[in-house]
Amino acid sequence: MKTRPYSVLLAALGVIGAQAAATAQAVPAETHLDVPYAQVDGVDPGLLSLDIYVPHDAEDRPVVVYVHGGGWQRGDKARVSALAPACLDEGYVFVSTNYRLAPEAPFPAWPEDVAAAIAWTHLNIAEYGGDPGRLWIMGHSAGAHLVALVATDERYLEEHGLTLGDLAAVVPLDTQGLDLTALAADGGGELPRAYRVPFTDDPDVWTEASPATYVEEGKGIPPTLLCYSGGSIPGRVNPGRQAFNEAYAEALRAAGVRAEVVGAPDRTHGQIVREFAAAEDPVAPAVFTFIADVLAAARH
Repeated sequence: MKTRPYSVLLAALGVIGAQAAATAQAVPAETHLDVPYAQVDGVDPGLLSLDIYVPHDAEDRPVVVYVHGGGWQRGDKARVSALAPACLDEGYVFVSTNYRLAPEAPFPAWPEDVAAAIAWTHLNIAEYGGDPGRLWIMGHSAGAHLVALVATDERYLEEHGLTLGDLAAVVPLDTQGLDLTALAADGGGELPRAYRVPFTDDPDVWTEASPATYVEEGKGIPPTLLCYSGGSIPGRVNPGRQAFNEAYAEALRAAGVRAEVVGAPDRTHGQIVREFAAAEDPVAPAVFTFIADVLAAARH
């Protein structure tokens, strides 16, 4: 396990812009890199490890576990973009996790790994100044799908002795993978190209991998803030992103779950994380207001 000053690490990785770099310098922090959270025979240990970003003098701080994107087939926990510095600036311990990837590791390996990382964090984060009783999860793109799934299908956390109630909140940043069956129907019976390798052509897999499948009243599904962008092509807004997020939020509300939606249609799929907390960003203020309100309400 490696430990480095936070701003030095991000500069070396080249994953932050000027504003995030300034934030990293302004927020004294340290990192604990490549911390193993599980072990599976024959699997690269790096895929089952996480990085911990700790604000200076942290003690009993709220914790966010972040799950990266990459189409379920690529990506890495180091790509924290502007999210980590913004969360540190708000006083959160920030945990970024890897997970096994498709096609070498088919579904449901990815949500199983995310749940294992959450469980490890819940058990151990107090040693790093975090409060496991105030743990929320956030993911981007494929990671947004995974945090939504782990926050609705209780089987993943139950494997580790946790419940959905152990999550304070969930924040999926820009995914259309909330109801894969509906997504396929919208495409004439086929999933979009980026979804076909990880989720195959099997409708049963689509159902099992859809967070919407598991939305039911009384399960303890955590408060959810859904965020969407205009899509992947600059200047071309994809209305489906809003539609799928709004439909999922409505299903959650019908099940008695607090659910809100924030849109950033003028931002692309990548910008929603690269420009998180940048000037005029609507997403970060909504996220931090939502989390602060949820955590405050939980104390009463």
